Amino acid sequence: MNKVALFMLTAMVSLSLVFYGCSGSDDKFKDNYYNAKLNKEGYTLPIVEDGSVTLTYAGIDNWYAPASYTQNLPVWQEIEKRTGVKIKWEVMPASSYWNSINTRLTSGMTLPDIVRVNEPDLFKHASEGLLIPLDTLIDQYAPNIKKLFADEPQIKKLLTQADGKIYSATQIMTAAVEMEPWVLGIRKDWLDMMDLKLPETLDDWYNALKAFKKLDYSIIPMTTGITNPEQARSLYGLFGHAFGLNDMVFSEGWGVGADGKVSYTYIMPQYKDFLAYLNKLYEEGLIDHQLVQGDQFTSLIVNNRVGAVAGYTTAILRYDNLLKKSGVPDANYAFVLPPKGSNAEAVSVRRRSVSGAFSITKECENQEVAIKWLDYIWASEEGRRLQAFGIEGMTYTMEDGKPKLTDFVTNNPDRLDAVSALRSVGAFTALPDYRAVDFWEQILDPVQIEFANEIKSNYVDKFPDLNPTPDEEEKLASLMTDINIYIDEMYVRFIIGNESLENFDNYIQTLKEMGIKKVIEIKQAQYDRYMSLNK
Repeated sequence: MNKVALFMLTAMVSLSLVFYGCSGSDDKFKDNYYNAKLNKEGYTLPIVEDGSVTLTYAGIDNWYAPASYTQNLPVWQEIEKRTGVKIKWEVMPASSYWNSINTRLTSGMTLPDIVRVNEPDLFKHASEGLLIPLDTLIDQYAPNIKKLFADEPQIKKLLTQADGKIYSATQIMTAAVEMEPWVLGIRKDWLDMMDLKLPETLDDWYNALKAFKKLDYSIIPMTTGITNPEQARSLYGLFGHAFGLNDMVFSEGWGVGADGKVSYTYIMPQYKDFLAYLNKLYEEGLIDHQLVQGDQFTSLIVNNRVGAVAGYTTAILRYDNLLKKSGVPDANYAFVLPPKGSNAEAVSVRRRSVSGAFSITKECENQEVAIKWLDYIWASEEGRRLQAFGIEGMTYTMEDGKPKLTDFVTNNPDRLDAVSALRSVGAFTALPDYRAVDFWEQILDPVQIEFANEIKSNYVDKFPDLNPTPDEEEKLASLMTDINIYIDEMYVRFIIGNESLENFDNYIQTLKEMGIKKVIEIKQAQYDRYMSLNK
Protein backbone atom coordinates (compact mmCIF):
# COMPACT_ATOMS: atom_id res chain seq x y z
CA MET A 1 0.00 0.00 0.00
CA ASN A 2 1.43 3.40 -0.98
CA LYS A 3 1.86 6.38 1.33
CA VAL A 4 -1.28 8.13 0.11
CA ALA A 5 -3.39 5.05 0.81
CA LEU A 6 -1.84 4.65 4.25
CA PHE A 7 -2.57 8.31 5.00
CA MET A 8 -6.17 7.85 3.90
CA LEU A 9 -6.59 4.76 6.09
CA THR A 10 -5.26 6.57 9.15
CA ALA A 11 -7.38 9.64 8.43
CA MET A 12 -10.53 7.56 7.99
CA VAL A 13 -9.95 5.72 11.26
CA SER A 14 -9.31 8.99 13.09
CA LEU A 15 -12.51 10.49 11.69
CA SER A 16 -14.37 7.36 12.74
CA LEU A 17 -13.26 7.93 16.31
CA VAL A 18 -14.82 11.38 16.25
CA PHE A 19 -18.09 10.14 14.79
CA TYR A 20 -18.25 7.35 17.38
CA GLY A 21 -17.56 9.79 20.20
CA CYS A 22 -14.19 8.33 21.17
CA SER A 23 -11.86 11.29 21.02
CA GLY A 24 -11.27 11.08 24.77
CA SER A 25 -11.78 14.82 25.31
CA ASP A 26 -15.09 14.73 27.22
CA ASP A 27 -15.46 15.01 31.00
CA LYS A 28 -16.76 11.45 31.33
CA PHE A 29 -13.57 10.14 29.75
CA LYS A 30 -11.43 12.19 32.12
CA ASP A 31 -13.40 11.00 35.15
CA ASN A 32 -13.14 7.36 34.09
CA TYR A 33 -9.49 7.22 33.10
CA TYR A 34 -7.21 10.13 33.88
CA ASN A 35 -8.08 10.02 37.57
CA ALA A 36 -8.86 6.30 37.89
CA LYS A 37 -7.31 4.46 40.82
CA LEU A 38 -5.98 1.08 39.64
CA ASN A 39 -4.95 -0.26 43.04
CA LYS A 40 -4.80 1.11 46.56
CA GLU A 41 -1.04 0.66 46.67
CA GLY A 42 -0.54 1.22 42.95
CA TYR A 43 -0.41 4.15 40.58
CA THR A 44 -3.00 6.48 39.16
CA LEU A 45 -3.44 7.46 35.55
CA PRO A 46 -1.81 9.12 33.79
CA ILE A 47 1.44 7.42 34.74
CA VAL A 48 3.32 10.59 33.79
CA GLU A 49 2.35 14.03 32.58
CA ASP A 50 1.26 13.76 28.98
CA GLY A 51 4.30 13.42 26.71
CA SER A 52 6.91 13.98 29.43
CA VAL A 53 8.40 10.48 28.96
CA THR A 54 9.06 8.67 25.72
CA LEU A 55 9.90 4.96 25.71
CA THR A 56 11.40 3.20 22.70
CA TYR A 57 9.84 -0.14 21.89
CA ALA A 58 11.46 -2.65 19.50
CA GLY A 59 9.43 -5.58 18.31
CA ILE A 60 7.48 -7.20 15.52
CA ASP A 61 5.21 -4.78 13.67
CA ASN A 62 1.46 -5.17 13.26
CA TRP A 63 0.57 -8.45 11.57
CA TYR A 64 -1.88 -6.43 9.45
CA ALA A 65 0.85 -4.88 7.31
CA PRO A 66 -1.05 -1.82 5.95
CA ALA A 67 -1.40 -0.43 9.49
CA SER A 68 2.03 -0.12 11.08
CA TYR A 69 2.28 0.80 14.75
CA THR A 70 4.42 3.73 13.59
CA GLN A 71 1.24 5.32 12.17
CA ASN A 72 -0.04 6.22 15.65
CA LEU A 73 -2.99 3.86 15.41
CA PRO A 74 -6.17 4.65 17.39
CA VAL A 75 -5.65 2.04 20.11
CA TRP A 76 -2.17 3.35 20.82
CA GLN A 77 -3.33 6.96 20.66
CA GLU A 78 -5.82 6.00 23.36
CA ILE A 79 -3.19 4.22 25.47
CA GLU A 80 -0.95 7.27 25.21
CA LYS A 81 -3.81 9.53 26.36
CA ARG A 82 -4.54 7.32 29.33
CA THR A 83 -0.94 6.71 30.43
CA GLY A 84 0.73 9.92 29.28
CA VAL A 85 3.60 7.78 27.95
CA LYS A 86 4.70 8.32 24.37
CA ILE A 87 6.10 5.35 22.45
CA LYS A 88 8.75 5.56 19.77
CA TRP A 89 8.11 2.49 17.64
CA GLU A 90 11.16 0.61 16.32
CA VAL A 91 9.18 -2.16 14.67
CA MET A 92 9.72 -4.34 11.62
CA PRO A 93 8.03 -7.31 9.95
CA ALA A 94 8.97 -10.60 11.60
CA SER A 95 10.94 -11.62 8.51
CA SER A 96 13.50 -8.88 9.15
CA TYR A 97 13.08 -8.09 12.84
CA TRP A 98 14.99 -10.99 14.35
CA ASN A 99 18.19 -10.43 12.38
CA SER A 100 18.07 -6.74 13.21
CA ILE A 101 17.47 -7.08 16.94
CA ASN A 102 19.94 -9.93 17.34
CA THR A 103 22.62 -7.72 15.81
CA ARG A 104 21.79 -4.95 18.27
CA LEU A 105 21.77 -7.32 21.22
CA THR A 106 25.08 -8.83 20.16
CA SER A 107 26.67 -5.38 20.11
CA GLY A 108 24.97 -4.47 23.40
CA MET A 109 24.66 -0.87 22.23
CA THR A 110 21.80 1.47 21.18
CA LEU A 111 19.25 -0.77 22.83
CA PRO A 112 15.58 0.25 23.09
CA ASP A 113 13.86 0.66 26.46
CA ILE A 114 11.55 -2.30 25.89
CA VAL A 115 12.45 -5.10 23.50
CA ARG A 116 10.98 -8.32 22.19
CA VAL A 117 13.67 -10.98 22.38
CA ASN A 118 13.87 -14.49 21.02
CA GLU A 119 12.60 -16.68 23.86
CA PRO A 120 15.37 -19.30 23.71
CA ASP A 121 17.91 -16.47 24.04
CA LEU A 122 16.14 -14.64 26.87
CA PHE A 123 18.21 -15.97 29.78
CA LYS A 124 21.42 -15.70 27.78
CA HIS A 125 20.81 -11.98 27.21
CA ALA A 126 19.79 -11.57 30.84
CA SER A 127 22.99 -13.29 31.98
CA GLU A 128 24.96 -10.89 29.81
CA GLY A 129 23.38 -7.99 31.70
CA LEU A 130 21.43 -6.70 28.69
CA LEU A 131 18.01 -7.26 30.29
CA ILE A 132 17.05 -6.30 33.82
CA PRO A 133 15.18 -8.54 36.30
CA LEU A 134 11.62 -7.36 36.78
CA ASP A 135 10.76 -8.94 40.15
CA THR A 136 11.47 -5.91 42.35
CA LEU A 137 9.91 -3.50 39.88
CA ILE A 138 6.78 -5.64 39.72
CA ASP A 139 6.58 -5.83 43.49
CA GLN A 140 6.91 -2.05 43.87
CA TYR A 141 5.09 -0.62 40.86
CA ALA A 142 2.97 -3.25 39.04
CA PRO A 143 -0.15 -4.14 41.06
CA ASN A 144 -1.95 -5.67 38.11
CA ILE A 145 0.92 -8.00 37.25
CA LYS A 146 1.13 -9.01 40.92
CA LYS A 147 -2.57 -9.87 40.83
CA LEU A 148 -2.12 -11.78 37.56
CA PHE A 149 0.63 -13.90 39.11
CA ALA A 150 -1.49 -14.51 42.22
CA ASP A 151 -4.51 -15.53 40.12
CA GLU A 152 -2.49 -17.60 37.63
CA PRO A 153 0.68 -18.90 39.32
CA GLN A 154 1.36 -21.12 36.32
CA ILE A 155 2.12 -18.01 34.26
CA LYS A 156 4.63 -16.85 36.84
CA LYS A 157 6.30 -20.27 36.83
CA LEU A 158 6.60 -20.29 33.05
CA LEU A 159 8.23 -16.84 33.10
CA THR A 160 10.66 -17.63 35.92
CA GLN A 161 14.15 -18.32 34.60
CA ALA A 162 16.80 -20.72 35.88
CA ASP A 163 18.13 -18.15 38.38
CA GLY A 164 14.67 -17.74 39.92
CA LYS A 165 14.08 -14.30 38.41
CA ILE A 166 11.60 -12.94 35.85
CA TYR A 167 12.91 -10.97 32.89
CA SER A 168 9.90 -10.61 30.62
CA ALA A 169 6.22 -10.08 30.08
CA THR A 170 4.49 -12.28 27.49
CA GLN A 171 1.36 -12.95 25.46
CA ILE A 172 -1.01 -15.12 27.49
CA MET A 173 -2.72 -17.68 25.28
CA THR A 174 -4.72 -19.52 27.96
CA ALA A 175 -8.13 -18.86 26.42
CA ALA A 176 -6.98 -19.22 22.82
CA VAL A 177 -5.50 -22.66 23.34
CA GLU A 178 -8.83 -24.00 24.57
CA MET A 179 -11.10 -22.13 22.18
CA GLU A 180 -9.12 -23.01 19.04
CA PRO A 181 -7.56 -26.46 19.54
CA TRP A 182 -5.41 -28.48 17.18
CA VAL A 183 -7.54 -31.41 16.01
CA LEU A 184 -8.17 -33.87 13.22
CA GLY A 185 -10.78 -33.02 10.61
CA ILE A 186 -12.59 -35.59 8.50
CA ARG A 187 -15.14 -35.40 5.68
CA LYS A 188 -18.35 -36.18 7.56
CA ASP A 189 -20.38 -35.84 4.36
CA TRP A 190 -18.39 -38.79 2.93
CA LEU A 191 -18.83 -40.78 6.15
CA ASP A 192 -22.59 -40.15 6.07
CA MET A 193 -22.75 -41.30 2.47
CA MET A 194 -21.21 -44.63 3.55
CA ASP A 195 -23.15 -44.91 6.84
CA LEU A 196 -19.98 -44.61 8.90
CA LYS A 197 -19.72 -42.80 12.22
CA LEU A 198 -17.06 -40.30 13.18
CA PRO A 199 -13.93 -42.31 14.02
CA GLU A 200 -13.05 -42.72 17.69
CA THR A 201 -10.48 -45.53 17.73
CA LEU A 202 -7.49 -46.52 15.62
CA ASP A 203 -9.57 -49.23 13.96
CA ASP A 204 -12.31 -46.69 13.19
CA TRP A 205 -9.76 -44.45 11.51
CA TYR A 206 -8.32 -47.30 9.48
CA ASN A 207 -11.79 -48.36 8.30
CA ALA A 208 -12.82 -44.80 7.45
CA LEU A 209 -9.66 -44.08 5.44
CA LYS A 210 -10.00 -47.45 3.70
CA ALA A 211 -13.59 -46.58 2.76
CA PHE A 212 -12.47 -43.20 1.36
CA LYS A 213 -9.96 -44.96 -0.86
CA LYS A 214 -12.68 -47.22 -2.25
CA LEU A 215 -14.84 -44.21 -3.13
CA ASP A 216 -12.33 -43.08 -5.73
CA TYR A 217 -8.70 -44.09 -6.12
CA SER A 218 -7.76 -40.49 -6.92
CA ILE A 219 -8.69 -39.62 -3.33
CA ILE A 220 -5.94 -39.10 -0.75
CA PRO A 221 -7.62 -40.41 2.41
CA MET A 222 -5.42 -38.30 4.69
CA THR A 223 -2.82 -35.61 4.16
CA THR A 224 -1.56 -32.89 6.43
CA GLY A 225 -0.25 -30.09 4.25
CA ILE A 226 3.22 -30.42 5.73
CA THR A 227 6.50 -29.06 4.44
CA ASN A 228 9.17 -31.24 6.02
CA PRO A 229 9.60 -34.59 7.81
CA GLU A 230 9.72 -32.99 11.25
CA GLN A 231 6.26 -31.49 10.72
CA ALA A 232 5.05 -34.85 9.45
CA ARG A 233 6.39 -36.41 12.65
CA SER A 234 4.37 -34.04 14.80
CA LEU A 235 1.16 -33.94 12.75
CA TYR A 236 0.69 -37.68 12.31
CA GLY A 237 1.73 -37.77 15.95
CA LEU A 238 -1.90 -37.00 16.81
CA PHE A 239 -2.36 -40.76 16.53
CA GLY A 240 0.35 -41.31 19.14
CA HIS A 241 -1.95 -40.69 22.12
CA ALA A 242 -3.75 -43.95 21.34
CA PHE A 243 -0.49 -45.81 21.94
CA GLY A 244 0.16 -44.10 25.26
CA LEU A 245 2.90 -41.89 23.82
CA ASN A 246 3.72 -38.38 24.96
CA ASP A 247 2.35 -35.49 22.94
CA MET A 248 4.33 -35.01 19.73
CA VAL A 249 2.58 -31.89 18.48
CA PHE A 250 3.22 -29.28 21.17
CA SER A 251 5.44 -31.13 23.67
CA GLU A 252 7.96 -32.39 21.09
CA GLY A 253 7.68 -35.89 22.52
CA TRP A 254 8.44 -34.93 26.12
CA GLY A 255 6.24 -36.01 29.00
CA VAL A 256 6.26 -36.83 32.70
CA GLY A 257 4.68 -39.70 34.59
CA ALA A 258 2.81 -39.75 37.87
CA ASP A 259 6.14 -40.49 39.55
CA GLY A 260 7.60 -37.22 38.25
CA LYS A 261 9.99 -38.99 35.86
CA VAL A 262 10.57 -37.37 32.48
CA SER A 263 10.19 -39.57 29.40
CA TYR A 264 10.73 -39.18 25.65
CA THR A 265 8.32 -40.55 23.04
CA TYR A 266 10.94 -41.49 20.47
CA ILE A 267 12.63 -44.11 22.64
CA MET A 268 9.48 -45.52 24.29
CA PRO A 269 8.61 -49.16 23.45
CA GLN A 270 5.11 -48.09 22.27
CA TYR A 271 6.71 -45.92 19.59
CA LYS A 272 7.42 -49.06 17.59
CA ASP A 273 3.70 -49.93 17.55
CA PHE A 274 2.87 -46.39 16.46
CA LEU A 275 5.33 -46.64 13.55
CA ALA A 276 3.88 -50.00 12.56
CA TYR A 277 0.38 -48.47 12.40
CA LEU A 278 1.55 -45.59 10.19
CA ASN A 279 3.49 -48.03 8.01
CA LYS A 280 0.26 -49.98 7.49
CA LEU A 281 -1.58 -46.79 6.47
CA TYR A 282 1.24 -45.86 4.13
CA GLU A 283 1.52 -49.26 2.47
CA GLU A 284 -2.21 -49.28 1.76
CA GLY A 285 -2.17 -45.74 0.33
CA LEU A 286 -4.24 -44.27 3.17
CA ILE A 287 -1.86 -41.43 4.01
CA ASP A 288 -0.16 -39.23 1.47
CA HIS A 289 2.97 -40.61 -0.14
CA GLN A 290 4.58 -37.21 -0.52
CA LEU A 291 5.01 -33.98 1.37
CA VAL A 292 2.57 -31.35 0.12
CA GLN A 293 2.46 -27.67 0.89
CA GLY A 294 1.02 -24.29 -0.06
CA ASP A 295 -0.79 -24.14 -3.37
CA GLN A 296 -0.47 -27.89 -3.91
CA PHE A 297 -2.29 -28.64 -0.66
CA THR A 298 -4.99 -26.05 -1.39
CA SER A 299 -5.46 -27.52 -4.84
CA LEU A 300 -6.03 -31.00 -3.40
CA ILE A 301 -8.63 -29.61 -1.00
CA VAL A 302 -10.46 -27.57 -3.65
CA ASN A 303 -10.49 -30.50 -6.08
CA ASN A 304 -12.36 -32.61 -3.51
CA ARG A 305 -9.56 -35.14 -3.08
CA VAL A 306 -8.73 -35.06 0.64
CA GLY A 307 -10.61 -37.10 3.22
CA ALA A 308 -8.89 -36.12 6.48
CA VAL A 309 -6.56 -33.37 7.67
CA ALA A 310 -5.00 -32.02 10.84
CA GLY A 311 -5.00 -28.39 11.94
CA TYR A 312 -6.48 -25.64 14.06
CA THR A 313 -10.26 -25.51 13.89
CA THR A 314 -10.12 -22.17 12.03
CA ALA A 315 -8.02 -23.71 9.26
CA ILE A 316 -10.33 -26.72 8.96
CA LEU A 317 -13.35 -24.44 8.62
CA ARG A 318 -11.50 -22.62 5.86
CA TYR A 319 -11.23 -25.89 3.95
CA ASP A 320 -15.03 -26.21 4.10
CA ASN A 321 -15.40 -22.72 2.66
CA LEU A 322 -12.89 -23.46 -0.11
CA LEU A 323 -14.83 -26.57 -1.09
CA LYS A 324 -18.18 -24.82 -1.04
CA LYS A 325 -16.83 -22.04 -3.25
CA SER A 326 -15.46 -24.64 -5.67
CA GLY A 327 -18.88 -26.24 -6.13
CA VAL A 328 -19.19 -28.80 -3.31
CA PRO A 329 -22.04 -27.26 -1.27
CA ASP A 330 -22.43 -30.17 1.17
CA ALA A 331 -18.75 -30.43 2.08
CA ASN A 332 -18.24 -30.82 5.81
CA TYR A 333 -14.91 -31.34 7.55
CA ALA A 334 -16.01 -32.33 11.05
CA PHE A 335 -13.72 -31.78 14.04
CA VAL A 336 -12.68 -34.96 15.84
CA LEU A 337 -10.39 -35.72 18.74
CA PRO A 338 -7.28 -37.85 18.23
CA PRO A 339 -8.19 -41.55 18.42
CA LYS A 340 -8.27 -43.35 21.74
CA GLY A 341 -6.49 -46.64 22.34
CA SER A 342 -7.23 -49.64 24.52
CA ASN A 343 -5.57 -47.96 27.51
CA ALA A 344 -5.70 -44.32 26.45
CA GLU A 345 -8.56 -41.85 26.32
CA ALA A 346 -8.97 -39.42 23.44
CA VAL A 347 -7.27 -36.17 24.40
CA SER A 348 -6.70 -32.72 23.06
CA VAL A 349 -3.41 -31.25 24.23
CA ARG A 350 -3.35 -27.60 25.25
CA ARG A 351 -0.61 -25.89 23.33
CA ARG A 352 1.67 -23.46 25.11
CA SER A 353 -0.11 -20.90 27.26
CA VAL A 354 2.48 -18.12 26.82
CA SER A 355 4.18 -16.78 23.72
CA GLY A 356 6.87 -14.14 23.27
CA ALA A 357 9.32 -12.43 25.62
CA PHE A 358 9.12 -8.66 26.17
CA SER A 359 11.87 -7.24 28.37
CA ILE A 360 13.20 -3.97 29.78
CA THR A 361 16.82 -3.38 28.76
CA LYS A 362 19.76 -2.07 30.76
CA GLU A 363 19.60 1.21 28.80
CA CYS A 364 16.11 2.13 29.99
CA GLU A 365 16.44 5.27 32.12
CA ASN A 366 12.77 5.26 33.16
CA GLN A 367 12.39 1.73 34.52
CA GLU A 368 9.55 2.68 36.87
CA VAL A 369 7.58 4.17 33.98
CA ALA A 370 8.38 1.19 31.75
CA ILE A 371 7.10 -1.40 34.23
CA LYS A 372 3.96 0.65 34.93
CA TRP A 373 3.32 0.93 31.19
CA LEU A 374 3.74 -2.85 30.80
CA ASP A 375 1.51 -3.36 33.83
CA TYR A 376 -1.19 -1.22 32.23
CA ILE A 377 -1.21 -2.68 28.70
CA TRP A 378 -0.67 -6.29 29.77
CA ALA A 379 -2.40 -6.87 33.08
CA SER A 380 -4.93 -4.10 33.79
CA GLU A 381 -8.54 -4.60 32.75
CA GLU A 382 -8.47 -1.37 30.74
CA GLY A 383 -5.28 -2.21 28.91
CA ARG A 384 -6.38 -5.72 28.10
CA ARG A 385 -9.70 -4.47 26.75
CA LEU A 386 -8.02 -1.87 24.56
CA GLN A 387 -5.62 -4.43 23.09
CA ALA A 388 -8.26 -7.12 22.62
CA PHE A 389 -11.40 -5.18 21.67
CA GLY A 390 -10.04 -1.84 20.45
CA ILE A 391 -11.94 1.43 20.77
CA GLU A 392 -15.29 1.64 22.57
CA GLY A 393 -17.98 2.91 20.24
CA MET A 394 -16.06 1.94 17.15
CA THR A 395 -14.92 -1.67 17.44
CA TYR A 396 -16.98 -2.61 20.50
CA THR A 397 -19.78 -1.43 22.74
CA MET A 398 -20.55 -2.37 26.33
CA GLU A 399 -23.59 -4.60 26.86
CA ASP A 400 -24.49 -5.97 30.29
CA GLY A 401 -21.09 -4.97 31.54
CA LYS A 402 -19.22 -6.85 28.80
CA PRO A 403 -17.63 -5.66 25.53
CA LYS A 404 -19.43 -6.68 22.34
CA LEU A 405 -17.76 -6.32 18.95
CA THR A 406 -19.44 -4.00 16.46
CA ASP A 407 -20.17 -4.44 12.77
CA PHE A 408 -16.90 -2.63 12.04
CA VAL A 409 -15.26 -5.90 13.17
CA THR A 410 -17.82 -8.61 12.44
CA ASN A 411 -19.16 -7.14 9.18
CA ASN A 412 -16.34 -4.84 8.15
CA PRO A 413 -17.24 -2.31 5.41
CA ASP A 414 -13.89 -3.01 3.69
CA ARG A 415 -14.51 -6.76 3.92
CA LEU A 416 -11.67 -7.32 6.36
CA ASP A 417 -11.93 -10.41 8.51
CA ALA A 418 -12.51 -9.76 12.22
CA VAL A 419 -8.86 -10.08 13.19
CA SER A 420 -7.64 -7.78 10.41
CA ALA A 421 -10.34 -5.23 11.25
CA LEU A 422 -9.15 -5.14 14.85
CA ARG A 423 -5.53 -4.92 13.80
CA SER A 424 -6.30 -2.05 11.45
CA VAL A 425 -6.95 0.14 14.51
CA GLY A 426 -4.06 -1.31 16.53
CA ALA A 427 -5.85 -4.04 18.53
CA PHE A 428 -5.17 -7.82 18.46
CA THR A 429 -1.56 -6.85 18.97
CA ALA A 430 1.95 -8.24 18.62
CA LEU A 431 2.77 -6.91 22.12
CA PRO A 432 2.21 -8.43 25.58
CA ASP A 433 -1.51 -9.05 25.87
CA TYR A 434 -4.20 -11.28 27.31
CA ARG A 435 -7.35 -12.11 25.35
CA ALA A 436 -10.02 -13.76 27.50
CA VAL A 437 -12.63 -16.35 26.52
CA ASP A 438 -15.36 -13.74 25.94
CA PHE A 439 -13.19 -12.26 23.18
CA TRP A 440 -12.70 -15.55 21.34
CA GLU A 441 -16.39 -16.38 21.65
CA GLN A 442 -17.12 -13.34 19.49
CA ILE A 443 -14.68 -13.93 16.64
CA LEU A 444 -14.87 -17.71 16.26
CA ASP A 445 -17.53 -19.60 14.35
CA PRO A 446 -20.32 -21.05 16.56
CA VAL A 447 -19.35 -24.58 15.51
CA GLN A 448 -15.84 -23.98 16.87
CA ILE A 449 -17.21 -22.70 20.17
CA GLU A 450 -19.56 -25.68 20.46
CA PHE A 451 -16.73 -28.15 19.83
CA ALA A 452 -14.38 -26.36 22.25
CA ASN A 453 -17.01 -26.58 24.98
CA GLU A 454 -17.69 -30.25 24.25
CA ILE A 455 -14.07 -31.33 24.62
CA LYS A 456 -13.12 -29.42 27.78
CA SER A 457 -12.95 -32.64 29.77
CA ASN A 458 -10.53 -34.11 27.22
CA TYR A 459 -7.89 -31.40 27.58
CA VAL A 460 -4.49 -32.27 29.01
CA ASP A 461 -1.61 -29.89 29.58
CA LYS A 462 1.42 -30.00 27.34
CA PHE A 463 4.82 -30.66 28.85
CA PRO A 464 5.87 -27.30 30.31
CA ASP A 465 8.29 -25.04 28.46
CA LEU A 466 11.35 -25.36 30.67
CA ASN A 467 13.78 -22.48 30.98
CA PRO A 468 17.39 -23.70 30.69
CA THR A 469 20.57 -22.24 32.02
CA PRO A 470 23.04 -21.11 29.31
CA ASP A 471 25.11 -24.26 29.99
CA GLU A 472 22.06 -26.50 29.63
CA GLU A 473 21.00 -24.69 26.47
CA GLU A 474 24.45 -25.22 24.95
CA LYS A 475 24.52 -28.92 25.83
CA LEU A 476 20.99 -29.53 24.56
CA ALA A 477 21.69 -27.71 21.30
CA SER A 478 24.86 -29.75 20.79
CA LEU A 479 23.16 -33.08 21.45
CA MET A 480 19.68 -32.56 20.02
CA THR A 481 20.73 -31.17 16.65
CA ASP A 482 22.03 -34.57 15.48
CA ILE A 483 19.44 -36.51 17.48
CA ASN A 484 16.53 -34.70 15.81
CA ILE A 485 18.01 -35.22 12.37
CA TYR A 486 18.38 -38.94 13.07
CA ILE A 487 14.86 -39.29 14.51
CA ASP A 488 13.35 -37.51 11.50
CA GLU A 489 15.28 -39.69 9.07
CA MET A 490 14.32 -42.93 10.80
CA TYR A 491 10.71 -41.82 11.28
CA VAL A 492 10.29 -41.56 7.52
CA ARG A 493 12.30 -44.71 6.76
CA PHE A 494 10.26 -46.83 9.18
CA ILE A 495 6.92 -45.53 7.87
CA ILE A 496 7.65 -45.93 4.16
CA GLY A 497 9.31 -49.31 4.72
CA ASN A 498 12.86 -48.43 3.75
CA GLU A 499 13.89 -49.57 7.21
CA SER A 500 12.43 -52.72 8.77
CA LEU A 501 10.93 -52.36 12.23
CA GLU A 502 12.94 -55.43 13.11
CA ASN A 503 15.81 -52.93 13.39
CA PHE A 504 13.99 -50.83 16.02
CA ASP A 505 16.35 -51.98 18.80
CA ASN A 506 19.34 -50.83 16.71
CA TYR A 507 17.64 -47.44 16.34
CA ILE A 508 17.25 -47.16 20.13
CA GLN A 509 20.87 -48.16 20.68
CA THR A 510 22.05 -45.50 18.22
CA LEU A 511 20.10 -42.82 20.11
CA LYS A 512 21.71 -43.95 23.35
CA GLU A 513 25.14 -43.66 21.75
CA MET A 514 24.22 -40.17 20.53
CA GLY A 515 23.55 -39.08 24.13
CA ILE A 516 19.77 -39.25 24.54
CA LYS A 517 20.13 -40.34 28.18
CA LYS A 518 22.14 -37.21 28.93
CA VAL A 519 19.41 -35.12 27.31
CA ILE A 520 16.79 -36.78 29.53
CA GLU A 521 18.94 -36.08 32.61
CA ILE A 522 19.07 -32.38 31.70
CA LYS A 523 15.31 -32.27 31.07
CA GLN A 524 14.71 -34.00 34.40
CA ALA A 525 16.83 -31.42 36.24
CA GLN A 526 14.95 -28.61 34.48
CA TYR A 527 11.58 -30.14 35.32
CA ASP A 528 12.50 -30.63 38.98
CA ARG A 529 13.64 -27.01 39.15
CA TYR A 530 10.40 -25.87 37.51
CA MET A 531 8.27 -27.86 39.97
CA SER A 532 10.13 -26.35 42.93
CA LEU A 533 9.15 -22.79 41.93
CA ASN A 534 6.66 -20.77 43.95
CA LYS A 535 6.29 -23.41 46.65
